[in-house]
Amino acid sequence: MMQTEKRWDSLSKPPKSLGKLEELIIQLAGIQENPLPEIGKKLVLCYAGDHGVVKEGVSPSKQIVTAEMVKNFANGGAAISVLAKQNGAALTVINTGMANPIDHPKVLQMSIAPGTGNMAEGPAMTRDQAKRAVELGFQLTKRHIKEGVSLIATGEMGVGNTTSASAIYACMTGLKPEEITGTGAGLLPEKVPHKAQIIQRALKINHPDPKDPLSVLVAVGGFELAAMLGTMIAGAVYRCPIVVDGFISGAAAVLAMTFHREIRNYLIFSHSSGEKGFQEVCRKFSIDPLVDLKMQLGEGTGSVLIIPLIENSLACYHQMATFEEAGVTEVVQ
Repeated sequence: MMQTEKRWDSLSKPPKSLGKLEELIIQLAGIQENPLPEIGKKLVLCYAGDHGVVKEGVSPSKQIVTAEMVKNFANGGAAISVLAKQNGAALTVINTGMANPIDHPKVLQMSIAPGTGNMAEGPAMTRDQAKRAVELGFQLTKRHIKEGVSLIATGEMGVGNTTSASAIYACMTGLKPEEITGTGAGLLPEKVPHKAQIIQRALKINHPDPKDPLSVLVAVGGFELAAMLGTMIAGAVYRCPIVVDGFISGAAAVLAMTFHREIRNYLIFSHSSGEKGFQEVCRKFSIDPLVDLKMQLGEGTGSVLIIPLIENSLACYHQMATFEEAGVTEVVQ
């Protein structure tokens, strides 16, 4: 990383003038243990799962929408499908626990259960299920890295998962549910207080331990969130950068950084979600996303959109002339 920073400073530009782009390549150098980092095969891992809490009226969508959107992902019609293709990333969609699974050749069937339990009535899952879901993400990610993937973007689909993510944030940050609960996928603003009340009830009933990520998953998590946690752990173990999307992926990232503090060094936070309270989460966990596009779509769309930023940063790093090569008088501090 020191060598990479030294090269940046030797290039024909004012020191640190490319800002976060320089920091990004320095981070990649550290992840890859290579002062001349490169990105080759890119992959989006999009995990899908359903949430029992939807019976509490926290989402305007029925659970069948998870299955319908997963089919749309696989058929190439969703935003994540288009953006992954546009940016040269393969898209893998994984059923981690859908209530209405679809039989499609482009959907991996790795279901833990047909959706989580209703966290407003009891635990979302058992501890064994949480471990299995984390292991699912870990092993899948490990396999892809061993096969040559060098950048993984995270995505998800699951009706009700902003409720789960909001509950995770409330537990992990100490924020009140009403401070971190928003409209999600189109909930009417007047119904948001009810959603926050459901989260408060779930936290009170299940008593998750913010120091134990598995405890939080058991209490209020989702199978897709647990699998993303596994992906982030594997990225750190096998030295592959993991690009975090927005609100939902961010909740998995908060769990990952609590699981082991060094994991944050392997995470690239793509964008600042437009969902309520996310800015405060970023402040509490010292997260500095690359861009703010006022997006709150999910699916992994934000993580894929910053792939060109990474590639353009690498192009500058590798192809710019040094002051000496360009015959330009170097800036002297």
